[in-house]
Amino acid sequence: MKKFINSVTALILCASAVFASETAMYSFRGASVEAARGELLVKFREDTPGNKRRDIIKKYGGRKERKSRIPGLVKISVDSQKLEEVMHRLESNPAVEYAEPNLIYRIQELPPMYDTIQELEDNQWGLAKIQAPAAWDIETGSEEIVIAVIDTGVDMDHPDLEENIWVNPEEEEDGQDKSGSGYVDDTYGWDFVNENNDPQDDNGHGTHVAGIASAAGKEVVAGVSWESRIMALKALNEDGETDDMVDIIEAIDYAADNGAHIINMSFGASLPAGIMSNSMGDAIESAYEAGCILIASAGNDGEYGVMYPASSEYVIAVGATDMDDERWVYSNYGAGLDLMAPGAGIRSAAPSGGSVTKSGTSMSAPFVSGVSSLALSYLKERGHSWEPSEIREILLTQGVSGYSDWFPDTGYGRLDAGALMIFLSEGGYKTDSMDPIAYPNPFNPRKERAVIVLSERETGELKELRIYSLTGQLVRDISIKGNTYAIWDGRNNDGSLCASGLYFFQLVTYDGSSETGKISLLR
Repeated sequence: MKKFINSVTALILCASAVFASETAMYSFRGASVEAARGELLVKFREDTPGNKRRDIIKKYGGRKERKSRIPGLVKISVDSQKLEEVMHRLESNPAVEYAEPNLIYRIQELPPMYDTIQELEDNQWGLAKIQAPAAWDIETGSEEIVIAVIDTGVDMDHPDLEENIWVNPEEEEDGQDKSGSGYVDDTYGWDFVNENNDPQDDNGHGTHVAGIASAAGKEVVAGVSWESRIMALKALNEDGETDDMVDIIEAIDYAADNGAHIINMSFGASLPAGIMSNSMGDAIESAYEAGCILIASAGNDGEYGVMYPASSEYVIAVGATDMDDERWVYSNYGAGLDLMAPGAGIRSAAPSGGSVTKSGTSMSAPFVSGVSSLALSYLKERGHSWEPSEIREILLTQGVSGYSDWFPDTGYGRLDAGALMIFLSEGGYKTDSMDPIAYPNPFNPRKERAVIVLSERETGELKELRIYSLTGQLVRDISIKGNTYAIWDGRNNDGSLCASGLYFFQLVTYDGSSETGKISLLR
């Protein structure tokens, strides 16, 4: 699996514009991709002056159509018949960092013709399946955690969403850009498609996604996290497609710049394994480095390999399960898949205040976004910090049902909100104990991994975990990057499973102190 194994998934970017005549198929890095007809995204190097950029575009017969807020990135139009030639010539120019087709992205909700799941208007089975009630006994969500929903917009007047809509603390509607961000009056987010401050939903997909993640559950539907804030970012048009890939790129950039903790991306496009979009990749990596947890839908083709951006190493890829806890027949699987969540026949919010049932991996991703929000709410309320890699780790080890190994059909397993929150509440992230703890103890490495946590009295950050046999032989040495806990998979340094028995662990911190304890391994 990507990030845990060295296989990068197939990118399956589904693209298209409003009319078929506005798109074309082009060769891009050895693959045939659908993109806006005659349009390229060109990223100039920062030291290239404006007049030289204009000369380069003119030299290749292009015309600048849009200047992005991303430094150096512009959209240009060229002769569609010569697009591939122009793209290659631009990429060979030393002033150009890269050039690529303006790929089109589509939402991941399954079209109605493929929906054979009976509508469940009176029962949100997905919440019960992920053990949400057990999680709600511990945490129901905090208004201090923000989920950016990059989609077709959000119905901000829906009775179960209106109280949870994010409000920009640095803006008010006065016709001025008080924050200096380049967005005027972006009080409730931004509509990147129409370039205005009203990200209302004109499709329904974004409202449905937002409801799964964070509907209040007061009148129509409940979400996973009842009070977390929804940052509405409209980057897909009324048909659920991109007019410009730049809209998604700028939305990701906006979310990271404005304090989103989680970014939900229930859309995708198709590229073969190992191929990525430079412009989208830059935005995703930048958001990850800013501390955002990025979550995306795996795709609805029922094929091997997940879609992009789900296949990015910085993104958690989510597939769909049905009511029988089986992989939904249309859910993509295999390389790149991280975990599963309910996605077939999911009832959630609809524009104009109602509800509707939809199917797709688009519906699965916000379940994971909502559970991530519960975890962050719990940690923030207790003064703990986190890194995206840490949240990902506990999601895939403690937040799935029946965790053992990664499997092509299901990744690391189906999302289990109850198990994750119980793990956190029992000290799995930072213990209140005066002694270091190992959890579970004993543990079976064929089914789970052990989490070993510093005691409350230890104020340093972890540098290293060492595992010793009863005879004092070092069997495992793991470097840690400043966490309060470490994870042991029950293996030796050579990768083989350790024998059953009692082991000693030593937690070494950056300030030179250490704590020790015992852990039992049972196979």
